Amino acid sequence: MTDAISKYTRSAGTLNSPADRANTKPGQVGAGASKTSPSTDEVVLSEAAASALSANDFDNKKVEQIKQQISEGKYPLDSKVIAENFVALESMIE
Repeated sequence: MTDAISKYTRSAGTLNSPADRANTKPGQVGAGASKTSPSTDEVVLSEAAASALSANDFDNKKVEQIKQQISEGKYPLDSKVIAENFVALESMIE
């Protein structure tokens, strides 16, 4: 298992601190070594979110036309607008 923060690796289940080692029973490796079944997460959408997902708020015909223009290389691109949008995105990051 590779640590996401550094290039150093450690094997899965390696205990990180003396406190972790002190709280572990012999034969048990890490916190996930218990014999219990994994829990299941459940997502419940609000009524507004469910409604938004079920609604078709776009023109499917127009989407298909744009897809065709892009695939044929005929979709007009405005480099000034693209650059302005990149600047706006970068300002949000900083």
